[in-house]
This record gives sequence, structure tokens and C-alpha cells, in this order.
Amino acid sequence: MAKNKVRLIITVICLIGIGLLAWSIHSTLAKQDYNALGNAKV
Repeated sequence: MAKNKVRLIITVICLIGIGLLAWSIHSTLAKQDYNALGNAKV
């Protein structure tokens, strides 16, 4: 029973980490797109 709780906690932490990483990558790419659009208009 304790092993299952530990696995669940590790899984949740990993999923949160993957989600934060994906959000960070998406945010960075969106900033680059906005910068490219701004540079194209100049």
C-alpha cells in the first residue's frame, strides 16, 4: 500500500514538472513569434 502512494506521488510530481516544462517552452516560442512579427513590421 505504501509503495502505491509513493508511486502516485512521484507520478504526480513528474506530470506537474512536464506540464511546467511544456508551458515554459510554449511561452518562449510565443514570445519569439511576437518578436518576429514586430521585426517584420519595421
